[in-house]
Amino acid sequence: MGAILALDLATVTGWAIGVPGGEPVAGSHRIAEPGAALGRFLAGYSDWLADRITVLEPCMLIFEAPILTGHRTALDTARKLMCLAGVTELIAHRREIPCYEADTGEVTKHFTGRARYPGKSYQARRAAKKRSVMDQCAALGWRAADDNAADALALWTWAEFKLSTHRREMTPLLRGRAA
Repeated sequence: MGAILALDLATVTGWAIGVPGGEPVAGSHRIAEPGAALGRFLAGYSDWLADRITVLEPCMLIFEAPILTGHRTALDTARKLMCLAGVTELIAHRREIPCYEADTGEVTKHFTGRARYPGKSYQARRAAKKRSVMDQCAALGWRAADDNAADALALWTWAEFKLSTHRREMTPLLRGRAA
């Protein structure tokens, strides 16, 4: 099996790539300048993703399902997140690369052992989750420059476990978290 490309879709998109059983590499990419119009934003993402696929030659793409947190998600943000998912699937289809969508809670539970985090507000719970994912990456010896790259690494491990025939030997950190 070839490499899996995992994408944490956002204004700053996290990415991770690696061959199942190997060591992934990760990074993040700002799609467009803050406040960019939707067309410019999507063109930037489309060009970047098409280039990454050409250079990295993944055999599979996976992205986290867009999270729309009800009234907290502005219309512009919701539109961008949904369009990023659509553009990802469109490019994968045109390149004839299998493309999958993953539930964020399931990915986080697989990687950290829990799907929900304590906190009195959405922002506090989100920050606790991001810290936990970053800590797990550090414990595995994986370099994640920011929480976007860390989220992509978590997604990559989920894809490796769920979608590939090669299953990584579970480390003590991940044992029992792949439920």
